[in-house]
Amino acid sequence: MFLSRLELNIRNINVQRDLNNCQNMHRTIMRGFPDIKNKEAREKFRVLYRVDIDSMNRIKVLVQSKNKPNWDFLKSNYLSFSNNKKNPAMKTLDTLFNSIQPGTILKFRLRANPTRKLDGKRVELYKMEDLQKWILRKAKDCGFIFPHLVEFPKVPAIIIQPEGKLHGYRKSLKVNQKTSEKDKNLNGNQKYKELTFFSVIYKGILKVQEKEKFLNSIQKGIGPAKAYGYGLLSVRIK
Repeated sequence: MFLSRLELNIRNINVQRDLNNCQNMHRTIMRGFPDIKNKEAREKFRVLYRVDIDSMNRIKVLVQSKNKPNWDFLKSNYLSFSNNKKNPAMKTLDTLFNSIQPGTILKFRLRANPTRKLDGKRVELYKMEDLQKWILRKAKDCGFIFPHLVEFPKVPAIIIQPEGKLHGYRKSLKVNQKTSEKDKNLNGNQKYKELTFFSVIYKGILKVQEKEKFLNSIQKGIGPAKAYGYGLLSVRIK
């Protein structure tokens, strides 16, 4: 597995376009991988990504993938310039993954789109209680737990930060009577579908219980909307 870091130049108009439309960002990220003319390309190459803003207000995109990407197509002014570090930067995750064993304590960060099924449809979760139940359920399914803090033994070592909605548009494959006029008429006569996702950041400390299940969850991602910047579980040794 590979992990790339792209530090973006916010003054670039294409960067602004990608940040304002999650479908555009998805399309840009996928250009780093072979074009196989297949809707399952992201799953085939195990591509997950997340857009982060650091303490210096720098915008970075982390991209995790099974195959080594090629970022040569990115024009120089799409990425920010730095004399001190390589941009884009890339490393393998083999050493980290090999070091993980049952009982390993890790710091983690995850942007997720918490949902549940209701009458066959995905419904987004907003209440803090539901957000906590969602991540606890995912942890159980993915082979890890949250060790309790010493000071507060009944509180999981996790911070939950709702972020609001992520927006985007994509070409609609089907237009019917239920398609809104807003969706139909966006960008002239072309048919587009509005995309919205509720974003939640989970971060803190986790403890691995089942290594294979845990590593598989890192590679596959956690929760829905993985094509649009959700589900990447970033970890490092505490």
